Amino acid sequence: MSLEKLVSEARKSDEVVKLARELLRINSESETAQIQNFVKDFLKSVGAKVETHSVNGKTFAVTSVTGENKKHALILYAHSDVVPSGDTKRWSYPPYDATVVGDKIYARGASDMKGALASELFVYSLLVQNDVTLSKPVSFVCVPDEENWVKTPTGWGVSKWLLETGRVIGKCCIMGEPSGLSKICIGERGDYWIKLMCESTPRHGSAPLYEENACVKLFRALEKVHSAIKSVKANTPAEIKEIVEQFYELISEDLKIPVSQLGAILEQPSMNVGVVKGGDMINIVPAHCEAQVAFCVPLGMSWMELHELVSRVASQNDVKIDVIENAQSNPSYTSPKAQVVSHLKKAVEQTLSLTPKLYVTQATSDANVFRAYGIDTCFYGPGEMSVIHAYDEWISVEALKKSVEIYLRAVLNYAL
Repeated sequence: MSLEKLVSEARKSDEVVKLARELLRINSESETAQIQNFVKDFLKSVGAKVETHSVNGKTFAVTSVTGENKKHALILYAHSDVVPSGDTKRWSYPPYDATVVGDKIYARGASDMKGALASELFVYSLLVQNDVTLSKPVSFVCVPDEENWVKTPTGWGVSKWLLETGRVIGKCCIMGEPSGLSKICIGERGDYWIKLMCESTPRHGSAPLYEENACVKLFRALEKVHSAIKSVKANTPAEIKEIVEQFYELISEDLKIPVSQLGAILEQPSMNVGVVKGGDMINIVPAHCEAQVAFCVPLGMSWMELHELVSRVASQNDVKIDVIENAQSNPSYTSPKAQVVSHLKKAVEQTLSLTPKLYVTQATSDANVFRAYGIDTCFYGPGEMSVIHAYDEWISVEALKKSVEIYLRAVLNYAL
């Protein structure tokens, strides 16, 4: 089959929609063995050589590669786990029925990122089934734990374990994380997660010293930490400074938040107080209060720099700090001039007749992990950021089909 005919067949096929719905019907919130076995069996059914990499006897990654010399491979990456669906009564359709209404498939994980998983699986199967001759290898990697990392022999996260042990190597990587078809993400912030703790002397609640209350002290310290991080601004790398500055409008569109409320989200640290615990009874002054706080680290700053700032403020306010194990990463980006970016841009232009915008996201993903091992990585997927982790998550059928053609063209642009 000629390459153009292969692309044409991919464009017309409804198989990717069928595959996506099969993946979406598998609940992979906390148990991923079933969906990982589905991926493994699908690859074997099309004649691919498959390897499984078990972390703890039940959690495992699935990999496959065409060709030799994997260090030059283009990696197609996906994760199969999803966040919890929450209160199912708040869904218009059951979250694991993969209901199709018009152009949309409704299901947990539709945009993040089982739609892209289906597209990448389908593209990889086309290469294998049609015995396409490539000058460079192509790898497929499906990990079970991007949403909620699991413990491995090398720390937290299966991707890190695969890379650190040499089970996955490559030159560049396309991740199917949700970006929408008109944008390519080339960078992201880092993570810095901590626990802040405060102590006080317990006493009867009828005669409290308001300031000598562990909860009050901690809340006030949190405000001071927030003020401190908002007083600093990172030195954005010159190579992507213009990209960062131009894309507040894009982030506003993705998050459905007015630009005026975003502040300098890509250039300053941000802070989320996710969990607070303190006190035993309403009529006792609490002896202890703690908060789990997640910070995002902007490009141009390291998590250790942020840690030094937060630690200084905490110590000045009688608050102790614990860094949560293996929940830190530095921000990273791939050069806008990197080969993988150029090949993916060309594929989008060939398919959609538009030039995709490059951007840096406010979130984090396994892309930081891959870049830490010298692999140029960007993410591009048919999912929409505005609906991920939300009730009634969906993916466009048309976008799903288009992504197949774009992934296939990107692979051929790189590997022919």
